Amino acid sequence: MGGWRLVFLGVVLTGLVVCPSLLGAPGPGLPASDRATFDVIVEGTGSASRNVSLDGQLGACFVSSRTNSVEGYEYGRGRGLRVEFVRLGTGRRSVVVMRRVGRPMFAPVVFNVRATITNEASGQAERSGPTGICMSAIEAVGDEELCGQHPGRENYSLSYLNRKLSLGLRGDPLPPLPSPKLCGVNGIETASGPPPDGFHTPADLRPRPLAPSKIFGAVRRFKVELESPDAISREDSPIPGLSGAAVNRGSHQAVVRFIRVTS
Repeated sequence: MGGWRLVFLGVVLTGLVVCPSLLGAPGPGLPASDRATFDVIVEGTGSASRNVSLDGQLGACFVSSRTNSVEGYEYGRGRGLRVEFVRLGTGRRSVVVMRRVGRPMFAPVVFNVRATITNEASGQAERSGPTGICMSAIEAVGDEELCGQHPGRENYSLSYLNRKLSLGLRGDPLPPLPSPKLCGVNGIETASGPPPDGFHTPADLRPRPLAPSKIFGAVRRFKVELESPDAISREDSPIPGLSGAAVNRGSHQAVVRFIRVTS
């Protein structure tokens, strides 16, 4: 074109071309009926347990461990979270996008939640054997530094895809680093400790349907309840010479409340 370069920028979603202006705030040409804004409250609870049963011989010592660790948690976000749903297109080919108000259209809705976590543990591990060869000991669990109630924080993400609402941790969960402060650990074997499906690595919530007719309708308040399937796993003893296993269980429930913002 004689030195001119024509640049066309678009985002194609199921046959729709979305103008670049939609990457920020919705353009003024978008009908008000195709936008809905809500203040959002997120509340969640969960529980997890780890039951360890081990027996065997380490060198000259006989080791036996029976411990149970439990974690319960409650978390929430009650202020400062506002989202907007935007319907792009019409009819069966329309797409509904959710964004956090003030953020780009297709950026994930990420926010911080605060939690109250309670950890408890019971049981003991025992090491015994010939005097002078094996240092016999009995260690009860449940008095470690991180047993009891303490605060926690995590980043969560809210998403809307294929007419379903999803809630979960933002990014990959990281297990706690080994520490003698963790509730349920002992100095005789390394299998005991906090359950892996606690607040910082919770069981995944199932997405739940949320109809566009409810989003863009006249109902001022509504809620979406989510829950995880029961998480149950078994870990055979990772310690050579000890037989047995650790059994983990976890559950997770959450409620997302939407309060319509009217101008």
